[in-house]
Amino acid sequence: MQKLGDRLVEILLNYANNYTSLTDEQSTALLDDYLAVQKDETKIKMDWVPKFRKILPSKTVTRMYQIDNKLDAIIRFDAAEKPLVLSRPRSERVQHLRMLHWLLPRSWR
Repeated sequence: MQKLGDRLVEILLNYANNYTSLTDEQSTALLDDYLAVQKDETKIKMDWVPKFRKILPSKTVTRMYQIDNKLDAIIRFDAAEKPLVLSRPRSERVQHLRMLHWLLPRSWR
């Protein structure tokens, strides 16, 4: 899990250093790398379930994974405070939002 954590930190640092100027290729690579880390993490967790169940009651294993999930959620919440990828210049985003505004039903405006 330490190696996965290191990979995730590398991805987040790469993003933090480049989020304002990401190319499509860089954003694709970041997303693919991030999903690969999640997939590998899930595989490791799944591989350990039968090992834990051999020595611990099933409820204890379930509780342990629930706690692990909560800790992961805290980490993800902290990472979510980082800025979003900019898809287009601000002036284009504002114009796009104004156009979307008129597509909404009047009761939503």
